[in-house]
Parts: sequence; structure tokens; C-alpha cells
Amino acid sequence: MSIGQTLRHARLARNLSIADVATAIRVRATIIQDIEKDEFDSCGGEVYGRGHQRMYARYLGLNIENQIATLIKTEPEFETITLKPTKLKPIGARPNWSMVLSAGTVVSLALLAVIFIGDNDGISEPTNIISQTDTAPDITTDEQASSSSTAITEPGDITASATDSVSVGIEVISDSCWLRVEDGSGAVVFQGVLRAGDDREFLDSTQLLLVIGNAGGVNFTLNGIDLGTPGARGEVLRLTVTPGQIALTP
Repeated sequence: MSIGQTLRHARLARNLSIADVATAIRVRATIIQDIEKDEFDSCGGEVYGRGHQRMYARYLGLNIENQIATLIKTEPEFETITLKPTKLKPIGARPNWSMVLSAGTVVSLALLAVIFIGDNDGISEPTNIISQTDTAPDITTDEQASSSSTAITEPGDITASATDSVSVGIEVISDSCWLRVEDGSGAVVFQGVLRAGDDREFLDSTQLLLVIGNAGGVNFTLNGIDLGTPGARGEVLRLTVTPGQIALTP
């Protein structure tokens, strides 16, 4: 019994229709019909078809890996890479030159007072110099406006500005890959087959929903972070990514 026949018999045993399965795993009903016949032209070829069959089997609670192993003799091994998030450094605020100049004036007057008192051999008489240190220098209207407009940038401000949108880069590094991308409003912005060497970049302000037909054949970049190959050869991967995200979650 072929893999497609195994899936069909299991579906009928559970009293499920093709429409039920298509809705549950978010694949068109015509594709479900084809993969039950072990026909894969409608989904981009055998590599993607086997991926859909894996997803179909997981929904039914079946294990078809032994059957697939007899059809695919070699499977590439992928090294697990631990990614370290990049920390953004806050940009410091500009110096308040009005306050710096005021402080410098006060220090200079204080030094002159010390020198003056020392030259008079310790005679303690009231002087205008001492009274001047108690009076803050006038600050012009332009200086006040410059001081009030100077904003201190906190680390959170930098993170917010760097994560206003979500960006995804897909580069096909081997075989070919069927890809579907929806934006935050649910509109399909791309659907089709990419060949080895092709690359695409997608951007949205809220989120992106992706279906990758051959997760082992692409290099995946999320919000500027290179995540490498996100899955195995022939694996169908469904992802929802958002602004600020730096790693893939199951």
C-alpha cells in the first residue's frame, strides 16, 4: 500500500472528508486529493509532496517515516546552530552646553575667590567675588529652548525604532522551494516555486505568515538575523513572524 493510500484509508476510518483535512492543515483540497494518489505536480514536485504527506500523517496521528525512508535513500544532516541575539547600544544624548558653561563659570569664580583670599593673608572681608558665586548666570531664551529640546534616548527607544516592522529573507541554496507569503492583512504577497540561487525579501509592519515547501533547501533571515536552514529536506514549514523576533519558535 502506497503512502497516499495509507493516508486515505486512515482518513476514511476517522469519518473525515477531504475538506475537513484541507481546513485542518491549511492545504487546498485539490492537493489533498492528489497526495492521496501520490501525485505531486499540483504542489511543485515530489519533494514538496512528501512534505505535505508528512503534515497530513501528523494530523491523523500516523507515522509514515519508514515508508518515506524506503523512497528517499539519503537525508542530509544539518548542524544545530545556537544564535546569539545582537544587542543594540543606546545612542547617548547630546551634551547640554549651557549647563557646562554655567558650571565652568562657577568653578572659575570660586578659584578666583580662593586666590584673592590667599593673597590677603587670610583677612576675611566680604567680597563681591563670593557673592557672585551665589548668583546663577542668566540663561537666554535660545539656550533654554535648546536645553528643553534635548532628549535622553533610553535603550527601549532604540529597540522600538529597530522593531517597527518584520522583515524576512529567503535564499534558495539547493533544489527548489515552493513558497507562500501572506502579509498582516491576510493578503497573499507571493506564491510560487523558487529555484536554486533565487532570493526574495518580504516586509510588513505587523506580521508575515509563510509556508515553506522545502525547509532544508533555503537559508532564512529574520529581522536581520541569519538563522541558517530552518528545517529538513522536503519538510513543509509554517511560520508566523513578528517585529522584533530573532528566533524561530515551534
